[in-house]
Amino acid sequence: MMRRLVPLIVMLLSLACGNAPTSPSSSLQPPTGPPLPPGVPTGPPLTMRGEVWDTTNLPISGAQVQVIAPSGGPVAVTDGNGQFSMPWPFSGTVTVRVSKEGFHARERSVPEPGAPRYPVHLGFELEAIDAPIIVAGTYDVTFTAANECTQLPAVARQRTYWAHVYPNGRRRFSVELVGGDFPYGSVITAEVREEPTRTLAIDIMTEPDWVNPGISLVERVGSDMLLELTGSADLPLGAQSATAALDGTFATCAAQSAPADGPYRCPASPTTCRSANHRFAWTRR
Repeated sequence: MMRRLVPLIVMLLSLACGNAPTSPSSSLQPPTGPPLPPGVPTGPPLTMRGEVWDTTNLPISGAQVQVIAPSGGPVAVTDGNGQFSMPWPFSGTVTVRVSKEGFHARERSVPEPGAPRYPVHLGFELEAIDAPIIVAGTYDVTFTAANECTQLPAVARQRTYWAHVYPNGRRRFSVELVGGDFPYGSVITAEVREEPTRTLAIDIMTEPDWVNPGISLVERVGSDMLLELTGSADLPLGAQSATAALDGTFATCAAQSAPADGPYRCPASPTTCRSANHRFAWTRR
């Protein structure tokens, strides 16, 4: 009797397992994207704010900002900081036009095609019609030590890279150096100065980020040597090719591994050449 019951029990268990509901992980559910962070608007704002600037990253005051589609949209004028705000009663795609005498007008769709949500801030860069000054772009960059720096190894006296220059805040540009072994960061800063003359001030100091507190530019120039560069140079604003004095320091020291955190420190006394006669040169590609 027991031998007859065993196959029956096995069959009942198999049926029970086959009819059990599937787990949520195995069911076919439509994929969903990650939720938006708290506080991120998913629809149009009530007020749209923005900024207008030129190709030197300086604000443009008195620019007219207008919604041209649908017609009859609101109009705003930028203030002395190049900023504006306007009511935003729209729920669909609109076209915004920015213009000012002496500049090429710009238009853009809001929200842009494929954008996951409405923006809450608009930015426009206008190019001057006559003799525009363009800073952003790609350059060849060379640092050359002063002639009196005979104590430096030959490999450290002149370094050449190519650089990608892009805007990063009012009056500021980032200069990303490519072509060297930079263990601590390769992005230095540039800033537009209007006094006493319009210049682009290059600061040989890496931009801080979450792992880099901002240090001198450091390059590994050999298996056993690090080169540290620091200083500043002033270039004519918008120059396609220029050479300027670099007031700063070239220093070499024994190579070391990049630390996991914390600022760069030379492990031993470096060989240093401090001078106002170093040279900085760049040429637009």
